[in-house]
Amino acid sequence: MEYMQKYYFSWTLVTYNIVLEAFGRAGNLKQMELLFRSMRSDIIKPNCFWLRSLVRAYGKARKAEKILGVLHFIENADVMLDIIFFNCLVDAYGKMGCFVEMKGVLARDDGGKRL
Repeated sequence: MEYMQKYYFSWTLVTYNIVLEAFGRAGNLKQMELLFRSMRSDIIKPNCFWLRSLVRAYGKARKAEKILGVLHFIENADVMLDIIFFNCLVDAYGKMGCFVEMKGVLARDDGGKRL
């Protein structure tokens, strides 16, 4: 990150995706959230990959309230969700023992287009 900034390389969507996913996998939620806010302030449209990364990290950290925040964000965003996002959501809820929420995701009948 510092190298790219030092040599004036612009971050691309792929760069953000990779770094966000790395922070999430490492369990560094603080840096992950800072990067997500930075991406949004740079007026980069969130995509399904970012949201999956957030859900995976929050599930791993057992932060159901943070997953709820992601779902609220999605309600106000123009993001097309995919089946992989819903699989991540089911997996995260299952790992946390949130079976009512998991059942709600599995009961969806809109083809996984919107929450």
